[in-house]
Amino acid sequence: MTRLTLSIHLLFLLLASPLVAAPPKDHQYDIVKAGKLTENARFVGTFHPQRDQKNDGTFTFGNLHNFLYAGSGFTSPDARIHVKLSLGNANTRVPGRNYGGILMINGMAVHLQQDVEGRFLVGYGVKDFNGKGRMATHAGPPMPILRDGTPFEMDVILKDGGLMLKVNGKEACYLPKCPQMINTQPKEMVASQRLGLTVALRPWQEKEMKVYDFSVETPGKIVELPEIQEVFRGVRSFRGGDRKPGTTHLYRIPALLVTKKGTLLAFAEARRDNASDHGNIDTVVRRSEDDGKTWGPELIVADDGDNTMGNPCPVVDQDTGRIWLHLSWNGHKPPKGGYKPGFGKDSRRAFVTYSDDDGKTWAAPKEITKKVKKENWSWYATGPAAGIQLTRGKHKGRLIIPATHDAHSPNTGKTQHGFIVYSDDHGKTWNIGGPTKAGHNEATAVELENGDVMLNCRLHGGATSSKNHRGVSISRDGGKTFNRHYFDKTLLEPRCQGSLNRVRWAKDGKPGVIAFSNPAFPWRTNVMVRYSYDDGKTWPAGRMIYPHTSAYSAMAVLPDGRVAVMLEKDWWGSLGMAILPAPPADAPPAR
Repeated sequence: MTRLTLSIHLLFLLLASPLVAAPPKDHQYDIVKAGKLTENARFVGTFHPQRDQKNDGTFTFGNLHNFLYAGSGFTSPDARIHVKLSLGNANTRVPGRNYGGILMINGMAVHLQQDVEGRFLVGYGVKDFNGKGRMATHAGPPMPILRDGTPFEMDVILKDGGLMLKVNGKEACYLPKCPQMINTQPKEMVASQRLGLTVALRPWQEKEMKVYDFSVETPGKIVELPEIQEVFRGVRSFRGGDRKPGTTHLYRIPALLVTKKGTLLAFAEARRDNASDHGNIDTVVRRSEDDGKTWGPELIVADDGDNTMGNPCPVVDQDTGRIWLHLSWNGHKPPKGGYKPGFGKDSRRAFVTYSDDDGKTWAAPKEITKKVKKENWSWYATGPAAGIQLTRGKHKGRLIIPATHDAHSPNTGKTQHGFIVYSDDHGKTWNIGGPTKAGHNEATAVELENGDVMLNCRLHGGATSSKNHRGVSISRDGGKTFNRHYFDKTLLEPRCQGSLNRVRWAKDGKPGVIAFSNPAFPWRTNVMVRYSYDDGKTWPAGRMIYPHTSAYSAMAVLPDGRVAVMLEKDWWGSLGMAILPAPPADAPPAR
């Protein structure tokens, strides 16, 4: 097809397309107005957003890891997105690289810089949830060349799966169908979030972006992001760098617990020297006596010098009020060839401590490795997240700690399993419960309405025949054995830890509610909370927590029914806390 024929073909499609008319002006949401962020804006990233302190009527930011989101998304996929901005180095026109900025729309990238011929590009290079890789770039006719720092206006009109890009009122690119708009978000994710569209601005590399106005006009409604309070922050992010003396490099592995007195405890690994999973790692806690509004100082729960005391997994005994905390130990450096089976210094070992004063002080950790680990196990890890206490049935009162182990067998080699550690005597002794099928790890537990125990696990190894989905195991004897295993194809995951919590029990004709949090994506981003009203069979409701890089999370239910979520965010730069309203009493109608 000649260039002239192609242009005529595109013109015909443009004239025949309903995109000529903008979507109905049902709702207009300002994200940046006259250079100021509105209540609909959420800036996420690892650097200060206002790098340019001049009062010049712009919101100015830079760096590859900074994002400006329009809420967490919109309930309709149809929209007109309007941006007025300038780029600090718009003259760098190298095709395929060094773009000054990107407008992100679901899995699509509208490049805000021109190529050598003056064309603006619309492209995508992602893998959808069916595992298919997609990469393409589309460009329209050449535009007048924009000079360095020159403000320009851009409109992206989305209608019925198609896209039109206009720059300064002139058509720059038109796509009648955008497969990335359809395939990068599966129906399960869209349904649970009630989202059809996510929109964000980001600089590219070290390029500076000045935003004058940014708005979205759509027949749908905006889905707001919750406010996030920083609870733990190291001096450097996961990406590296030197640690200042007397400071903590990084905090990871969150765990949350509400005590019998209603105090909210936030646990974490304090990785003192670097971001590694090994080395000088202490378990620390902060306390909040006002439902997460304010926090006390960081308290050290367990410290073994340069060795690791981590993977905190707490549980409260509602009968005694005692708070138990299980921990995993390893030496400063992993042994050559990996951790060994058994109970020696080159293996992973199990410890437990407790508090009788609402988390203010903690007993010296006690080793229980031989009680909760078998000799042919090498890797052993508790949680992460929190344990539970059973409330009904013949095992009422049992304390349960979800955990993971690697088993070595001459017949099967090394296999990885989720399992539980439990106590029937208020923590005096601890025992080994049943394992899940091979390939599951990093388990989290919840008690079902009938007293069964559900383990929801990260997948690892041979069990990943169901790619990007969580593994579930059910026990009918309080966790001693697990005899039902399946993949939950609604709960997407990138091989990452998740957290499962009972929000409330069925009562007065209203269903019970279970919450689950994890990065609901094929890679570690988009941590969200989902709600089930039928004991984990379906997950019809949900809430996006953080649409940028995010990984491990933990949840706890506050005394008034609200849900606290602590999560790793910004390339593991900090642990943030969101407090969500109590979920609705009834499940939302099917979409």
